[in-house]
Amino acid sequence: MAVGILAAPNSSVLSELRMTLDESIETTDLHPTSKPSCTHHSSHARYATKPLSAAVASVKLRPSEVKQDEDAFWEARYWIYQGLISQGSAPLFNSDQGYLENSDGTPICLLHGRNDVTNNTELILAVGDDYPEIPPTLIAAAIAEQASDVERAFGVDIWEQTALGLPGQEDMSIGIAQLRPTEVISLGLGTVDLFDPEIAVRGMYAKLLVADDRIDALESAEMPLTLTERYMLLSLAQNHLGTVEDYFAVNGDWNQLMATDNYARIMRYFLVHLDWLLETGWELPPDVDLDRWRRTVFSTPRDPEPPELGRRF
Repeated sequence: MAVGILAAPNSSVLSELRMTLDESIETTDLHPTSKPSCTHHSSHARYATKPLSAAVASVKLRPSEVKQDEDAFWEARYWIYQGLISQGSAPLFNSDQGYLENSDGTPICLLHGRNDVTNNTELILAVGDDYPEIPPTLIAAAIAEQASDVERAFGVDIWEQTALGLPGQEDMSIGIAQLRPTEVISLGLGTVDLFDPEIAVRGMYAKLLVADDRIDALESAEMPLTLTERYMLLSLAQNHLGTVEDYFAVNGDWNQLMATDNYARIMRYFLVHLDWLLETGWELPPDVDLDRWRRTVFSTPRDPEPPELGRRF
């Protein structure tokens, strides 16, 4: 399949890729009606989840002509990311005994972030009342990404709890929000238990509020960020607050920013989780241009060019 895509980046190949991924995802739904899920409960009706295959298949990307200077493979790249992360978020299957289970009877998943969001939906919404500037959906996407980190494989704390006792690891990122002890102190939360989901969620809200305030302080009054740009930048800030300054240092050139460090990968992970959330009932304002967001982050960054000042989408 990869060879075919490289040889002929046309709509038929992309359609074939999407069909293949959809068929594989269909066999490993995260919340199927006839199979167990990795979650303990999902009692909030408004945000009740649907089968993941239906959620992923219903994400629509706006069809448009590919310009010469645009990456023709961005949509294929999106579906590869979405397919792999969706597969990793599904229950692990043992062909002899059914799904592998935890001690409480819930199936085991390699990537546990989406399940942590589902299990803590009411908590995310409730804490959001204290942070009205930050949409709960962005927090949920951040938790889905951070709680799927390699140190939290299978959704257990033991790896991080063990690592904290090793020399030089006292300030490592931990918990479902992957926050550092010194980081939450700087956010004004004091010395707290970052393995506590409520502390983790509150810490992520506080982190994005700081980022949002930094954007307000740095953006031009004559040319403020669009809501889409602000949310894109917050999707990076949930991992590292310094990305706000990096964005303004390159005059808002997304191509240049996406070529910096691992920013493209961070935002790609965030966005595929965000799409999953939107398809399972979470919401963002309608004027957020998700199609442009997808195209920007899933295109391969080109050689940096002088930024077009005043360009906004």
